[in-house]
Amino acid sequence: MKNIITCVVLALFATSCQQDKDNPEQAALPLLNAARTEMTKKDYQAARDSIIRLRQSFPTAFQSRMAAILLMDSIELSEAKDSLAIQDARLQEERDKLEAIKSRQDALKQDEYYEQKNKVFYMEQHLDEVAAKVKFYIRKIDIDKKKNQAQAG
Repeated sequence: MKNIITCVVLALFATSCQQDKDNPEQAALPLLNAARTEMTKKDYQAARDSIIRLRQSFPTAFQSRMAAILLMDSIELSEAKDSLAIQDARLQEERDKLEAIKSRQDALKQDEYYEQKNKVFYMEQHLDEVAAKVKFYIRKIDIDKKKNQAQAG
């Protein structure tokens, strides 16, 4: 009788261990879906936090973690695109101010002109950096997708 009970307990233990191996992927999905939802709402920090929780809580959910890498890159890309649009609009406003100052008589002798010119110059540099970030994440996502397809195939 004791042997039967021991066998049943061992069998239950073995099946529970097997279920735990399958469970991380299923358990990680809500965090992955939450990150996607937060990204569509443009709550980028909350989306990043969901992915970080996924990484910490489910280190063996390899498929979900691979999807999370692509999602994190998509979050960074979306945020960079939003930043690029904002920066571009601000730069256009500052360029318009520069043109207005430049059209004044004796503008080249005024400190205001050179201050505005420097401001526009630094904003253009920042815009170029943000544009490079967008290009980087577009390339990174393409490379990661190809890598995932090669591993899956």
